[in-house]
This record gives sequence, structure tokens and C-alpha cells, in this order.
Amino acid sequence: MDDAGRPVSDATVAVVRSSVPFPEIALLADGDGIGEVRLPDGSFTFRAHGPGGRSGQVTLSSPASGEVVIRLTGR
Repeated sequence: MDDAGRPVSDATVAVVRSSVPFPEIALLADGDGIGEVRLPDGSFTFRAHGPGGRSGQVTLSSPASGEVVIRLTGR
């Protein structure tokens, strides 16, 4: 989501750190700003980059239920 709480389409989201072995992956958010990945138990840091140089990061522990929101800030 952007600073105003709107979905950011075509944002690139990558796992940049994990507490367990996990393949290097990245995904592209759809037109509604949504992407999905299944995670094993552990801790994960995701970094997202959107249009215009906006970026954001979030760390979570799995298993997690529900959705995770990464707020993209910047330019």
C-alpha cells in the first residue's frame, strides 16, 4: 500500500532475510497490489519496491494467518 492506503500494483516483493533455508524468490504484485507466497515456520523479512522509487519492508514470523501489508513510502 502507498502512504494513502491505496494498493500499489506491479510492486516487486522479495524475501531478503529468513531464519530458515528458503529459496531466493521475488514476486510481482497484481493490479490490486496483492501477491501470495507460502512460508515454512520461521522468521522472514520482505522488501517491496514500487513505481517511482517507493519502498518498504516488513518482518514477520510464520505461521502467520491473514494478510501482511507492506507500506511503500518515498518519492
